Amino acid sequence: ARSKQRARGDTVPATPPGPPPAPVHSPAMSAVVQTPNGYVLEGNLRVHPALAKLVEEEICPGTGFSTTYFWSCMERVITDLRPEVEKCLTRRDEIQAKIDEFYKARRAEGKDPALPEFRSQCRSFLTEIGYLEPDLGPVNITTQDVDPEIAEIPAPQLVVPSDNARYVLNAVNARWGSLFDALYGFD
Repeated sequence: ARSKQRARGDTVPATPPGPPPAPVHSPAMSAVVQTPNGYVLEGNLRVHPALAKLVEEEICPGTGFSTTYFWSCMERVITDLRPEVEKCLTRRDEIQAKIDEFYKARRAEGKDPALPEFRSQCRSFLTEIGYLEPDLGPVNITTQDVDPEIAEIPAPQLVVPSDNARYVLNAVNARWGSLFDALYGFD
């Protein structure tokens, strides 16, 4: 891929500016996540071969960036964000354990917390453990640099996995109406 880029005259940064990224190996995560065999090593990242191929053949060509630069930037992003992600995952696990214990204790008492009369008790508990935040009143939010189609046309904004065609089609249909109906549903 590098030789193709050079032949086209693209600039190919060999390494990103600044210090090299730190390894992304985390004892907390490595004990939990096992990397399947067959993954390729890109810097300190273990990457699925299909993703590595996509980056090399589809994403980087024509951009002026080498795959080495792409992966070093990706590694830097992962390194920078990993502590915060791990902190959030730990907090999520703590909250989930408290919720599980709450419901288990209620069921052991012979109560069904799913019944409407327990909603206020459940809501108080969820607020107490920090799962629900108190309502602080109206909030004013502004955005900038938003595509006019998204900012000015009211419609659902759906985020879906792009590798599942059915989900993507449902999102497109929800946002712009049925493509099938647009093509074939007219008089």
